[in-house]
Amino acid sequence: MHRFLLIVVSFFASIASARADDRAMFEELESAWNEAHLRGDVAALDALWSHDVTIIVPGMAPMTKHDALALWKSAPVMISKYQSGGLAIRRVDKFSIVTGTIERSRSFNGRSANDRWRFTKIYQRQRGDWKVIHFHASALEEQ
Repeated sequence: MHRFLLIVVSFFASIASARADDRAMFEELESAWNEAHLRGDVAALDALWSHDVTIIVPGMAPMTKHDALALWKSAPVMISKYQSGGLAIRRVDKFSIVTGTIERSRSFNGRSANDRWRFTKIYQRQRGDWKVIHFHASALEEQ
């Protein structure tokens, strides 16, 4: 019986450790996403996005990876603030769903704006790396 309890405790400890590792990894991916937006780093965004990513943000038509990269290259957005928070992470096999909020300040074509969004990112494990296959953001209502 003692050995069985040791196995059960060990099993749940390994699950807790895996969840902590997952959280740290997806927090790092969020930081990389945020930094890429702040720096206008098209190569970093390209690396984060799957080849077939769909990007849906308020006020714009849905974009493919090709569309989004072309937009970043043709008319760079100057982002002075890009922060995500309230992250919830759920992993299911080769997929992870990350939800949270984004606050950003930007200047685009001479216009400034501040955005507050709620977002969902779906990551898929592809050849050992996690890639965003879907990003959807909606305006966060003032409370």
